[in-house]
Amino acid sequence: MAGLVAFFSFVGNWNNFSLPYLVLPSSDQFPLQVGLNQLLSSTPSFNPVAGAGLDITSPELVFAIVVAILPVLVVFLFSQKALVSGMLAGATKE
Repeated sequence: MAGLVAFFSFVGNWNNFSLPYLVLPSSDQFPLQVGLNQLLSSTPSFNPVAGAGLDITSPELVFAIVVAILPVLVVFLFSQKALVSGMLAGATKE
């Protein structure tokens, strides 16, 4: 059960967007998710007005998304057994 709570806590903190976006003073300190949002909003195919002078291609966007997802995927793969046992902990009668 503790593994499941730890995993959900990690995913929640990893995907935290609002607090760092509001609190951090400069874009140099933004976490990956906020930077990914700014990258997507400055891409001409998603926002033609803001990204008119930029040459951001699809492979760059895909790479940024994979880098953002990779830590959560690694934690999930290594803690999969604990997650399943945590989910099923209260599901069976003894």
